Amino acid sequence: MHMLEVSIKNRPGYETIRLQGRLSIKLFLLFFIIKSVFGGYHMHYFLSEEQEMIVDVCRQIVEDKIKPVRAELDEKEEFPREIMKEIARSDLFRLFVPEEYEGMGGKLFDICLAAEELSRGDLSVAT
Repeated sequence: MHMLEVSIKNRPGYETIRLQGRLSIKLFLLFFIIKSVFGGYHMHYFLSEEQEMIVDVCRQIVEDKIKPVRAELDEKEEFPREIMKEIARSDLFRLFVPEEYEGMGGKLFDICLAAEELSRGDLSVAT
């Protein structure tokens, strides 16, 4: 028998759901994907302290620098030079550079975290 156990974070705490059978598991996964896409559930990663710092820095850049000007940049079709300078000042461009070349030596997951957080403000900045 196929079985899936899932913990979902609710407002008061975590709720555990046990599903048995292929059809139940497939329906739950389909439901979860649909809810995630349309703003229901979000993935919760267990991040290291360094990864949390990366997410916090990116979130700060999004709130302070990207969101206030993203519509204007899009309308004028301008390259976001000031935003790129801010990303450079926060050393995020060094994230994927190996440590032996004075980079941060970030792993692929670290880069994905930064891109995910920056894309919340403007996808063109994240890419």
